[in-house]
Amino acid sequence: MFNDDIKWWKVSRFIKDENDREKVEKLLAKNFMRIKRIFTSFIAQSSFPNISWIDFGNFCEKCKIIDGKGVTLATVDRAFIAANVAVDGQKLSEDNPTNALSRFEFLEIILRLAQSKYKETGICSTYEESLNKILEEHIFPLANPEPW
Repeated sequence: MFNDDIKWWKVSRFIKDENDREKVEKLLAKNFMRIKRIFTSFIAQSSFPNISWIDFGNFCEKCKIIDGKGVTLATVDRAFIAANVAVDGQKLSEDNPTNALSRFEFLEIILRLAQSKYKETGICSTYEESLNKILEEHIFPLANPEPW
């Protein structure tokens, strides 16, 4: 699933260092089942099989990603639009509306928010380090997916 998901994302448009991009992919692949479980829990409470814009904003608040510095509500909105836009002739199906995130877009937006929160503020020097920090300090401890 993970390898299929990353075929669709637009990460190569903003991570120019191929080594850093490969490390990001390895980190996400290693944690994919945890992230997928979190995503599945949130889409079950949102606009299944996607997560709506409003529900993603609530997810960011729950995970304390929004800090008023590197990540504001406007940052989340810009990241949502960037992750959700189709480029290079991508044809999105009815299962991937423009006002909700599919799983591959969810992976991408987490990385975009890690970039804003940690890389652009100088707290971290690589995308991999930024992604690891947002996963370990915000998403994994605070997302708390619902038990099935």
